[in-house]
Amino acid sequence: MPIPRDVVQALRAVDHELREDVIDPETMTLFVQAFGYNDAGAWLSSHPLLYFEALRRCRESG
Repeated sequence: MPIPRDVVQALRAVDHELREDVIDPETMTLFVQAFGYNDAGAWLSSHPLLYFEALRRCRESG
């Protein structure tokens, strides 16, 4: 399952060096789905602590 484009864009808004190919799609998809989002960009911006946890997981999985 590909990473939603809005998730990648939201992550890049903070980490401009983030490459899509180093994000573990399974980890990111499960993480975002666990919190039941509809609009990932809006969701991430309204949950900053969870946003940075997602970013940390992306870096660790890369």
